Amino acid sequence: MSERGIRIGLIWVGVLLLAMAGILTLDLTRARIARKDLALAEARDTTRKGAERISSGLQDVESLLTEVTEALRSMRMGEADSPAFLRAQMEEFQWIYSLAAVSTSLGEVDTSETSVKGWVRSGQVLEPLVEIPSLTPGSEPAGTRRPSETGPVWLDPQWDPEIRKVVLTLWSPVSPHSEETEFVYLSFAAQTIKEWLSDLRLDEMGWPVLMSHTGRFLIHPDKDLVRQDLTIWQVLELEGDDAFRLAAESAFIGESGMFEQVNRLTGQPSWFLYEPIKLNGWTFGGVRILDQVLRYGHLFVQRILVICILAAFGLAFLSVYLAAILYSRYRRKSTLWATSGWVSLLLVAAFLIIRFFAFHEAGTSDLSGRRILDQAGLASILDSQAGEGNLGVLVGVFIHTMQFDTPKDLSITGICWQKIPNDTDVELTEGLNFSDSIDSNFTEVYRKEELDYVSVGWAFGATLRQELDASRYPLDHETIDIRLWPRDLAESIQLIPDLEAYPVLNPALLPGLREGLQLSGWQLTGSFFNYQVNDPDLDLGILQGFGSGTRPELQFSIVLKRNLLDVMIRHGIPLIVVLIMLFAVVVTSTRDPDKSKMIGFSPSGVTRLASALFFVVLLAHIQLRSSIDTQQVVLMELAYITTYLTIIAVAVHNFVFQLSGSRSWIVDYEEGLIFKLLYWPTILTVLLVSIAAMLY
Repeated sequence: MSERGIRIGLIWVGVLLLAMAGILTLDLTRARIARKDLALAEARDTTRKGAERISSGLQDVESLLTEVTEALRSMRMGEADSPAFLRAQMEEFQWIYSLAAVSTSLGEVDTSETSVKGWVRSGQVLEPLVEIPSLTPGSEPAGTRRPSETGPVWLDPQWDPEIRKVVLTLWSPVSPHSEETEFVYLSFAAQTIKEWLSDLRLDEMGWPVLMSHTGRFLIHPDKDLVRQDLTIWQVLELEGDDAFRLAAESAFIGESGMFEQVNRLTGQPSWFLYEPIKLNGWTFGGVRILDQVLRYGHLFVQRILVICILAAFGLAFLSVYLAAILYSRYRRKSTLWATSGWVSLLLVAAFLIIRFFAFHEAGTSDLSGRRILDQAGLASILDSQAGEGNLGVLVGVFIHTMQFDTPKDLSITGICWQKIPNDTDVELTEGLNFSDSIDSNFTEVYRKEELDYVSVGWAFGATLRQELDASRYPLDHETIDIRLWPRDLAESIQLIPDLEAYPVLNPALLPGLREGLQLSGWQLTGSFFNYQVNDPDLDLGILQGFGSGTRPELQFSIVLKRNLLDVMIRHGIPLIVVLIMLFAVVVTSTRDPDKSKMIGFSPSGVTRLASALFFVVLLAHIQLRSSIDTQQVVLMELAYITTYLTIIAVAVHNFVFQLSGSRSWIVDYEEGLIFKLLYWPTILTVLLVSIAAMLY
């Protein structure tokens, strides 16, 4: 084929590859935009439904309070049977925290002059209510006791240290115009509102936020904001987020909207959507973490891989075509070296893009089918899997430290607990076991008698054997499963995660893990509870059975993602240094005796250097194999194999190049210029293609 024909072939191949990459990119971009628009529409719809649920629920609360008020009005407030009536209402509506009939004089009076007849819930027991924490509606000055409306009035929410929750309160006047102001007082926990939203699964990809008309946080994953009575205006003053301030101002004048920000809790890009609750001026918001909303699926990453390879090789062919024209005209070696460097950079860019998306996909794998994120999801799993006759026992886990002693042995320490019901005639064996533990110890650290259960906690240390799949190392992710068993498997016990003990259940916020917990060589990306369905025929020798449909196995799972910086320092830098040294040998190869003597590279010297570098790479390779403990060829080993081949190729090339009488134009042209120019592009092409083939 003529030189002109080769050039035409280069340009046509390059244009064709770029055209294919462009078509795939446009198609993928359209799909991505459509997916984002659909996700945003779904998020807005979910936020709107959440606001409607809350508004409807609050109206139901007001209606209930109105009915109670009317009933007390008809029986006249002071009659002795009103406490019994109020108690019956609280027994029927288990979500009510306190309910009371209150009589007080006009104006400001001491609590001792106020008559209170009602009840407050303490666990599962109702106790007489003798004091009202606050009677002041949030819209009225402190000390005002007279109801200003004929219907229910919402008070400013308060943090209750007894139940460690925000308590929402409202009152309704019985006789607002008499000299003795009489009204009915009702309160319930803000957590009840979150239960109204459970079927919306807001914790799946974010979390809900609820604020009062003053901007006080009622529901928020950061419990410090809720507990310290902070308002959104105080938070904005500290953070100085102008976009958030504009959104907040918009929300509190009754508008709905959305804005994008980097979330302060996770450091990830997220949407914040908000809707007004016009009933009482509150604002409901929903946070959506974009990395979870717009997950990169396996097919998406495959297409990115194909696009990167097509674009890189298309630009490479066009670059070679341009270099051929320039070199034929000016005969400058700098043109060829620039082309070689440019093609190498293109391949490196393609490799980095593929690495990013492959790693991103590994960190956001879809585990939603396994996760328990709320009480509704928990009830659904137990209803479909748990058999009858098993006594439910609440359990929880909090991890303090984690460390891999070996590639598959994980040492953990922390606290676990059980809440054993008091209303059972069966004497249960206290304690938990980790079924995958090689060694474990438990030390009781507290025991607390509650009204309806006994809470027992243990400090534990355990070494767990984990079966990890390192085939995609270092772009891999792993899921650590802490499998929880009751101490005595013969007892008919169903372990149930104590979801109420965790401030937030969104996996991205790492519930159940100590803040700041680190695992050497890994990034922690998620934690959640889930159930493992066992073999239905497996009974472990126990007559009542242990398999599916009788007792699913509770697990606490932790999702890990490899720390690439650690891998780069351990394995990447040594390989890069070896390849650079080999490149120096190739570049300085010459047949000129004077230059060769000055440089000091002879065929035997190059062979000795190649042997030394081979053993350096071999030792690093052995260290890699010992650190991952697998029988498979892992992704990282492709770099080692490529380096071995490069060492052999350099040694062979130097021998052939120095061989007297060699007349091969490929070897002899400009003292091995072709091999020198193709050194980095060839290595990067082999790595890129082999990694792409192994990944997908």
